[in-house]
Amino acid sequence: WLPLKLFLNHFFIKKLVNSIYEIEFAKKFLLDNKLSSIIILSESGFTEQIMIKLAKKFSIKIILLQHGVMLDKSSAEQYNKIIGGNIPVDSDKFFVWGNTSAECVLQSKCSSDKIEIKGSPNLDRIFQQRNAVKKSDCVLLLATGPRNQQYVGHNVFEWNKYENLIKKICTVVNNHNLKLIIKRHPDMAESDFSKNIFDKFSNVTILKHGEISDLLLKSKIIISVGVSSSIFEAQILEKPVISLVVDHDVYGIPKSVSQSCLETKIDDFEPNFSKLVKNNQFYQKTVQNANHFMRKNFNNIGKSSQIILEDLIEFE
Repeated sequence: WLPLKLFLNHFFIKKLVNSIYEIEFAKKFLLDNKLSSIIILSESGFTEQIMIKLAKKFSIKIILLQHGVMLDKSSAEQYNKIIGGNIPVDSDKFFVWGNTSAECVLQSKCSSDKIEIKGSPNLDRIFQQRNAVKKSDCVLLLATGPRNQQYVGHNVFEWNKYENLIKKICTVVNNHNLKLIIKRHPDMAESDFSKNIFDKFSNVTILKHGEISDLLLKSKIIISVGVSSSIFEAQILEKPVISLVVDHDVYGIPKSVSQSCLETKIDDFEPNFSKLVKNNQFYQKTVQNANHFMRKNFNNIGKSSQIILEDLIEFE
């Protein structure tokens, strides 16, 4: 008991000292630079919470910038607010991608005065690279598994089911003589694949980190397991996306994903994938459906960064 007590004391004292340092550093930064506004990507992060409290104290405007897919189920409201931090509770303004995102936030009883539709600066970056798209035989799998922040991340049955799904995808892609790259979610709250996958599919490239735009540019087809904002980055490059329905997406797949992708269950994956590979008309139809969705639900594609910058200058 005593060694554990000493360890916990040391741990909390170290954490407290680091926290005080972060607070004092942030305070000095804000006072020295005399900022009129700050932009945050989430209200739940440790550093973000420090900046929010100090910004309110110094009468600095707080802008929450949408950086990920909004979970639109009513059951996800508390997750959006507390874990995701992507609902403007303390922020003065929330800059969202488009109408779908705005409607989702309004369902959480957020004041409409806070919401401004600006578009996605991240999509601007991808949009500018659309002429660099390369023809290839690569398939990119965006793989998000069960997360430890949710009960499914601690369920061995769910993890085994997820790995079996990954194996099925690897087998199907290999059978079509295409190269598969698996880009795992960078979140550290997601466990690693078992050694069995690395051994059985040694020809498959598996990455945890790296520049996603480079992978998207050289991929012919994108497969998404789990919800990822990279789906929209792929679609802005006119790449077809297959979205696989999985049980470990606790709050389901948002409409913004299901309406823009070729949504399928694992049992129907092989025929749908094969059709994308062999049927050019079906391939183009999938791309066109996504193009229609993007135009309807993302404002200011290619110029949202400039619009946001002009707004920030007005705050001065």
